[in-house]
Amino acid sequence: MKTALLLVTLLSMTSVVVTYRRYYTSCNHQYAVVNANGKFAFALYKKIGSASSGQNMIFSPFSVSTALAMTYGGASGLTKSQMASALRFSGIPANCNIHKGFLSLINLMKNYNTVNIANRIYVDNSLGVTLNFGWLTSTYYLAPIKKKDIYNHPVTVTNTINNWVKGQTNNQITNLLDTLDRDVKLVLVNAISFKDKWVKPFGMASNGPFHVSNGATVQVCKMSMSCGPASLKYGNIPGVAAKILELPYKAHQVSMYIIRPNFIQGLSGVENSLTLAKLNSAISAMTTRNVAIVLPKFQLSKNMDLKDRLQALGMHKLFTYGAQLSGIGTGTYPLYVEFVQQKAVIKVDLKGTEASAATAVGVCPAPGRIRRSTTVPFDVDRPFLFVLRENSSGSILFMGRVTNPQSSCSGSAGRFDRVFRPHRFTSLRHVGRPAFSSRSG
Repeated sequence: MKTALLLVTLLSMTSVVVTYRRYYTSCNHQYAVVNANGKFAFALYKKIGSASSGQNMIFSPFSVSTALAMTYGGASGLTKSQMASALRFSGIPANCNIHKGFLSLINLMKNYNTVNIANRIYVDNSLGVTLNFGWLTSTYYLAPIKKKDIYNHPVTVTNTINNWVKGQTNNQITNLLDTLDRDVKLVLVNAISFKDKWVKPFGMASNGPFHVSNGATVQVCKMSMSCGPASLKYGNIPGVAAKILELPYKAHQVSMYIIRPNFIQGLSGVENSLTLAKLNSAISAMTTRNVAIVLPKFQLSKNMDLKDRLQALGMHKLFTYGAQLSGIGTGTYPLYVEFVQQKAVIKVDLKGTEASAATAVGVCPAPGRIRRSTTVPFDVDRPFLFVLRENSSGSILFMGRVTNPQSSCSGSAGRFDRVFRPHRFTSLRHVGRPAFSSRSG
């Protein structure tokens, strides 16, 4: 039995509001980027889902968007316009600054004790970085540039990148990259991690039935509240045959939303009909009910190159020898992107949730290569969707689907008793000048 889980970053706004804002001289940069990221998340979700039907799948579009937004800062011409279209930046009003929007989101979450977001750029010693690109990435993405000898020591640099990612994700993301090809000139890396406990922990776990996507039934570990029904936000999704339930976390910074199809074999119909606008409308209309929640325990991970999926969204030029990335480096040779590698994991158990992802964009010289009130019953006994959403901005950090939890109630809670101590962000005192450094890491 296979599990399919897609992890997607979604952020909410409507095209009507965005169009309305075009007529104003001021711009809510965060609002504009949240909307664009949400549209990109749904689009990428569908591309990954169609390419991995029935397979375990998890990813973070927020991480992808951030890493590619840094790359976008050095693009021009057709490369830039295709990236803008695929990332849904082309719908952002001209008076909005995309990079300011990302900085606003980073600043929003950087002081959370449940979320860690970090960016870093590793550059081979032979490549000079333009002053504008160094300033842009350090100012808006808090991404220091680390000069490394990739050409002569590719294994050492690969280990340095992987160890940095591991430290930023509470040891959840290990070995993001295989050994880099010596011709790689630059690697842009984003890492995101979330960890928090439920407001009301699940107190009981026992094996129970779950209807997997092929119609069979399997026994999985199912969690329930020990003190009866819980007071939770619950509702329907307009135009979608599904119910939605919010599971809040203790810090009230992020919530998980479970989207359960009304019919046991209804997941594909929900995926086809669910949109960003419908999701946000449903969340806004949810009401508090007494809910007898039964949720499978699950843990999933996936490591994949997103190149083909991004090309399917129209981002073609970026991955060709003719890519226009002269805004990144000062070398005489052209640059192009060879890979967009992401690894993501999630663990949901009795106490809470831990989820992490990291994305690396590998840049090579052409033709370089790299390897690459009544109680409501809510028994989640069928394939379902879930969303982890930052509550203040509406940014959806993670989204996924589960068709087979493949869990067992044996064993202990494990990692969750450990304290989450993410590395903190680069100090804002460096804003306004490139963060060039040759220090380790």
